[in-house]
Amino acid sequence: MMRRKDFEEVASALEVYGREYPDLDAIMRRHKNVRYDTLLSIYSQECTRRVQTSIGRIRAEDSLASLERRFLAGESFAHMCHETKTPPCVLMRLMLARMLGLGKQVVSKCLKDPIHILQLNCKTLPVHQADHLKLRLAMDVEMCTASDHVFAPYVDGLRSAVGLEFESVLEERLRAAGVSYRGEEALRAEGLAKTPDAKLDVPVAVRGRIVHWIDSKASFCDDWTFKTKGVDQFQGYVNRYGPGMVIYWFGFIQELNNHPDVLLVDDFPPMEDIVQLSTERVSRAVSP
Repeated sequence: MMRRKDFEEVASALEVYGREYPDLDAIMRRHKNVRYDTLLSIYSQECTRRVQTSIGRIRAEDSLASLERRFLAGESFAHMCHETKTPPCVLMRLMLARMLGLGKQVVSKCLKDPIHILQLNCKTLPVHQADHLKLRLAMDVEMCTASDHVFAPYVDGLRSAVGLEFESVLEERLRAAGVSYRGEEALRAEGLAKTPDAKLDVPVAVRGRIVHWIDSKASFCDDWTFKTKGVDQFQGYVNRYGPGMVIYWFGFIQELNNHPDVLLVDDFPPMEDIVQLSTERVSRAVSP
C-alpha cells in the first residue's frame, strides 16, 4: 500500500512525458519503501493516462499536417516527440498512417519490423524523396521501439506475460492454502461471460471480510486506474457473486481501500489471515 501523499510525490518524481526515461534507481533511493516494479507500473499508467487526454490534440488534422511538414524539412523525429510531449511509438503510429497511407494492421507490422517500410510501394511520398524518407522512417521506428518503454510493440507481450505469471502465482497460493476454486476457463465453460480470475467454491473470510472471488492485477492501482479499469468491473463481480478481493501485486493507494464489498490487498494474505468457512456459516453471516 501507499498513502496518496507518497504516491503524488513518486508520480511527480517520475517526470513522465516528453522527457528522458526517468532515473528509477535515483527515485528508489529517495523512496526506499517503493519497489522497482511499482515504479514501472506507475510510470506506465501515468503515460497512458496522459496520452488518452492529449491524443485528440496531436491527432488533429492541422497538427499532423504541421508535423509532416517539419519531418519532410528534416527535423528529427526525436525532437518532435519531445516538443509535442508524445511517446515515440504513439507519434510514429500517427505519422506512418498519415505519410504512407497505411491502415492500423500494416502500421503495427512496420513497428514490429521496420524493414517492411522499405518494401512498401508508397505513392503518398514525393517520388524523388521516397527511398530516402522510407529509410529515415525505418531508422526512426528502430529509435522509437528502443526508447519507448510503454507503447513499443514488445511491451504488450511483456505486460501479458507478467499478468499470466501472477495469475499462476494466485493459483499456486490458493492450492497451498487448501482453497477450492474455479478459474476463468472453467467459469467461461459454464457460460459466464465476465469472470474473475478465481471464483471460490466455498467463501473464505480475510481480515473479517467475506471473499467469494479473487481477481489478480499485475499493476499498481491509482485513482485513475481504479475509476477507469476497476470499480465497474469489480461491482459487476459483486453483483454476480457477492463480495470479493482484488490483489494489486504492485500496490495501490491506501485511501482507495474503502469499498464495502471489495477488499484490496497487495499480496496473497498469509494463512493466519484466512478463515475457511462452511456454507452454513456463510449463510448465517449474510442473513439479516
